[in-house]
Amino acid sequence: MTRWLGSPPVAWLTAVLAIGAVGAAWALLAMLARQPLPWLALPMAVAAVFAGRSLGLGTRWATGLATCLLAAGGTAYAQALAATDRLARMLGRGFFETAIAAGPEMIAALVWARLDGLAQITLLGGPLLAGAWAARRGGTARGPAVRTAEGPGLARARR
Repeated sequence: MTRWLGSPPVAWLTAVLAIGAVGAAWALLAMLARQPLPWLALPMAVAAVFAGRSLGLGTRWATGLATCLLAAGGTAYAQALAATDRLARMLGRGFFETAIAAGPEMIAALVWARLDGLAQITLLGGPLLAGAWAARRGGTARGPAVRTAEGPGLARARR
């Protein structure tokens, strides 16, 4: 089992932060366009596949489930940021003040209300696609090759 990111807690933290960065970029683009941009669920799925495979979970199903959860979390984060920004602009208040006053239930309701049927299907399908893709590709990503001081010829001779 090869882990690119080190120990399991560090690997999870790095994967969550990477997906959060992709979600923040998605939210920024949605804020600038003043549209939800549901088609960005596909780049989120690709980023989640790479982040999920680098966790080094070992099995296809565990990697697929972790990838699906990462993609769903990133998608929800992006949509919540964009909805909070829209609500803050409508109310004329600050972003953090609006986020605290509105609460997670109102933000979730606003996210779901501003999406049409096709956008909802796309946002739900992105994490499922990411999980299926990661499960199909296999359990772990291959990290850089580790070379020993002996070299490959000596290692074979000792076996």
